[in-house]
Amino acid sequence: MILSKKEQKLREFCIEENLELYRNELEIIFNEIEVAGCIISAGTDEHSSQHIFEKDGCRIRISLQK
Repeated sequence: MILSKKEQKLREFCIEENLELYRNELEIIFNEIEVAGCIISAGTDEHSSQHIFEKDGCRIRISLQK
């Protein structure tokens, strides 16, 4: 089964970062970010999340630091 990019990102956040309890909330947030035309990525080396403007659009890097 091939997962969509959004499902892959949800899996990364939920399974790898142990956030499965928050899957529904994360999916709502990811949907809102997609509707706004932004790309979602995980930031494991940042202490805070970032909104970055790139030539192809914007990116929301969500910090996953424990």
